[in-house]
Amino acid sequence: MNILRNVLVRCGLWLARCGGWQGSYPIADDLMASARLFVAHVDAQFAGQAGEFKRSQVLRALLNRHPDARERDCALAIEAAVRAR
Repeated sequence: MNILRNVLVRCGLWLARCGGWQGSYPIADDLMASARLFVAHVDAQFAGQAGEFKRSQVLRALLNRHPDARERDCALAIEAAVRAR
C-alpha cells in the first residue's frame, strides 16, 4: 500500500510542477535573513575552505543567534540562502 501511495504522491507532485507550481518552504523571515547574512559573510571569509566547513560555521552561528530554532529549520534556511546566491 505504501508503494502505491508513494507513486501517486510523486505523480501528483510531477503534475503540479508541470503546471508551474514551485514548492515553497515555510521558513521564518528572521531566520532566513540571518541565514542570508551568515552565508554571505562565511563565503567571503572562508573562500578557500570546503563547503561542508562553511555550512557548519553558518549552522553554528544560526543556532547561536536563534537558540529556539530547530536544527532542521536552520539547515533548510542555509540551503535556501545558498540557492538564492
